Amino acid sequence: MTAVAQTERSLLVDELYRAALEGGQWQPAMARLKKLVKGSKVHFARICPADTWLSFYKECDPYYETAFIEAHLKNPILSYLTGIRSLDVFTDQSVMPKSEFRKTAIFNEWYVPQGDHSSIACKIPVAGMAGVLAVQRGGHQPDFDDDDVSLLRELAPVIARAAELQLHLGHKHLDMQATVSPHLGQIIVDACGKVLSMNDYAETLLAEPANDLTLVGGRLSAGQCGDALRSAIAAGCGPVCGYPAKSGNVLIRCTKTGSPLLALTIAPFVTAMASDLPVARAALILINDLSPKVSADFPEQLRGLFELTQKEAALAVILMLGHSLQYYMAHQQVSYETARSHLRNIFLKTATARQGELVALLNRVMRLSDTSH
Repeated sequence: MTAVAQTERSLLVDELYRAALEGGQWQPAMARLKKLVKGSKVHFARICPADTWLSFYKECDPYYETAFIEAHLKNPILSYLTGIRSLDVFTDQSVMPKSEFRKTAIFNEWYVPQGDHSSIACKIPVAGMAGVLAVQRGGHQPDFDDDDVSLLRELAPVIARAAELQLHLGHKHLDMQATVSPHLGQIIVDACGKVLSMNDYAETLLAEPANDLTLVGGRLSAGQCGDALRSAIAAGCGPVCGYPAKSGNVLIRCTKTGSPLLALTIAPFVTAMASDLPVARAALILINDLSPKVSADFPEQLRGLFELTQKEAALAVILMLGHSLQYYMAHQQVSYETARSHLRNIFLKTATARQGELVALLNRVMRLSDTSH
């Protein structure tokens, strides 16, 4: 493989894993794959029960997408697909000689109307079901050859792991376009917990001493939850190159109050054989900050919305953060009667009757504020 082709392959690997992390944004990866194998169209889907497709990515008219698995076409590619192993790569010429293939209904009623004459495909295992990634060629392009088969065979494990990772991260709709939240920490670690990479928000969370999640000698440490985190990482990396493996969750609590601080989801990532990671096994850790926080201008926003006084807004924020009326009394140095009076005024101005109802309202206001920012 030339240096240019090797660079393209590395960029494709990066795009595939980014697609998984960003909730199924496969278009950049599939466009690069199509360019690398010089194809005209590319499709990637999982075959579900009742002979239906669940697409990761498609460049096919809905009519032809459905027609590909219709019985009247007697598609020999589907029959061939059921008889091969996962990650096997094949072309239409693997299925039957080209002269015979050109006589089939699938060629004349499916390939030809789309302007194509040749395809290369790979059987991709996805969540216990068979999937298929297929690239087509048309016009004056040559048929796929052994070099194309070797290239796709090299990429097949990466594509499979990227698809599996997307499902592990809980994306139920495989064609969704939502991006990963910028307020979600992402860390990749090896089987020993050594950090291989992390995003900026993860660095911010690790720098906060109260979170009890730190780096010790380049390895991730979780204080009192250290054993649980190590076990989850080991399970996430898996016994054989991290595939298949097991996802897990770890909750980190405040050592002083016991309140939840961080929710960690540990999922299998990739192997060095299928990526540029320097290890054979790796796990992805997603970190969600659960600690209560409000912006500096939130009390003023409450004052403007509900006509609260400064101290009433302070009490509202304190209750929203999970503290008690007694905490407010000590913090603001007011009596119990004064604190109760402030709370009654807040209930009246916000049209709420209970503390839980008030906190729910304030949380909705804060979410709206975060969205506007």
